[in-house]
Amino acid sequence: MHVSQSGGFSPARKIAILAEQFGVKTAWHGPDVSPVGHMANVTLDLVSYNFGIQEYSPFNERTQAVFQAVRKMRDGYMWVSESLDGH
Repeated sequence: MHVSQSGGFSPARKIAILAEQFGVKTAWHGPDVSPVGHMANVTLDLVSYNFGIQEYSPFNERTQAVFQAVRKMRDGYMWVSESLDGH
C-alpha cells in the first residue's frame, strides 16, 4: 500500500505493528512515489521489525539534483543518507 493512502506515517506504522503480531512482513508501495514519499517508506522499513521488501524505482538526474539526500541503490541494498547536508 501507499503510505499516503493509509493516512500517513503514523497510521502506516500502526499497520506495520499490527502486521508484526501475525508474522506479516511489510512491503510498502514505491514505484511512483516522490522522493519525500520514498524517504517515508525507507524510514518505516528501518523502524519495523517485520520489514520485508521495499519496491524501488530510480529517480531521474533532475530529481536527484534537487533531492541530494535521496536513497541510493547499491549492490541490491537501499542506502539512506545520514548527513544533514545530503551527502
